[in-house]
Amino acid sequence: MRLSIAVLGLAFISSGVSATTYDPFQEDINKAFTQIMQTSTGQAICTQILGGDPDMIEFHLGVDHATAEAIATGCSPTATSPWIFPTPKDEVRRTAKNLPHGRKYLLSTSRRHFQIESWTDPKTNTAMILTSSNGSIPHEKLVQLLAHEMAVYFDAKTHPAETVDVNSMARQEIPDLIQGLQVKTDIPTMNPLIAISDPLIAHTLTFTRALQVEFSIIDELLLRRILTIPPDDYHSVALNLIISNRCLETCLETMIGNVRHDAYVRIALPLLALDSIYMNEIKGELHNINSNWSGYDKATSIAVYGIYPSQFAASQLTGNPLLDLQRIYTAPHHSRPQEFILTSQFLDSVMYPIELQAMQHAKNLKGQYLLEFMKEPLLSGNNIQLSSGPRVRVRTGSLE
Repeated sequence: MRLSIAVLGLAFISSGVSATTYDPFQEDINKAFTQIMQTSTGQAICTQILGGDPDMIEFHLGVDHATAEAIATGCSPTATSPWIFPTPKDEVRRTAKNLPHGRKYLLSTSRRHFQIESWTDPKTNTAMILTSSNGSIPHEKLVQLLAHEMAVYFDAKTHPAETVDVNSMARQEIPDLIQGLQVKTDIPTMNPLIAISDPLIAHTLTFTRALQVEFSIIDELLLRRILTIPPDDYHSVALNLIISNRCLETCLETMIGNVRHDAYVRIALPLLALDSIYMNEIKGELHNINSNWSGYDKATSIAVYGIYPSQFAASQLTGNPLLDLQRIYTAPHHSRPQEFILTSQFLDSVMYPIELQAMQHAKNLKGQYLLEFMKEPLLSGNNIQLSSGPRVRVRTGSLE
């Protein structure tokens, strides 16, 4: 069904799979995924995560059934990828039962400038795609954003602290998880796994992993001339540096700090409210953090991590991703209530220095820096319901 809604400067087209109604946006999605799944990464996802099952392809990719069957027919049973942890068919089907419905997409046209281009919302299993092109989006850009959001959707490194503790053998068996993490300092400021699970940090790391998957897919499609025009930011100096082996620990630290400042700090409260898993992790960790809170009392941390997000979730999050996106990303700074401002100030001036110190000194048992490990993509079908995050607009200056 095609749905257009005008909400406070935003126009939306919603796409869901329909057998009876012609939906041009759905047809665009079908075509884009047909191309994406022809690549080596797409073939490996089809085989090793989705099991070549048309029902799971339809559910998890959001294509119509005819397209799902065609994709399944074209999947190589021997396709592999170093980025993929093979997932049993039963696990993928179990995940589908835990989600509210199959994958859906919303195309938004905005008169305002957003700092994000697309967003995966795990609570509604919806990917929102933002454009300023009068309700349309160039095909190559759609392919790019769908490839990115597919990588976010299957990201196995979302919430690494929760992933280690969860009672799921399949997820614990994902290779090279950060169990047994070593830290250089004798008294770490906080658990590094919880530090990098902070949504103001985790979203940048998720973006970095998904960006590599996205670029590899676009590279192959251009090389095979399945796509003839690259997306508009394909030659971006910043994006190409991020995916290169030149962007290591120091580069990643700089990007995390700058993107956090540019895109996330001002919306820190809704990001906390949207991340119940991290909120459970940090509440337990607050007792272990070695800090004088830089002039803030303990009651402030309790309000920031307990009271304010709960109040925001209860009163401001409607469960409608269209309205929630508008409310979170376009509200003028001067109209935001005091709890917004206090949360942003506390996370910026108090928590980030603590988190940064924890991240900077963390290595895994192989001696690899934690941030460099977290940069490496790892895709699976085991924790789909945990994955989220935006494709942000990164400036070259964000890496300097």
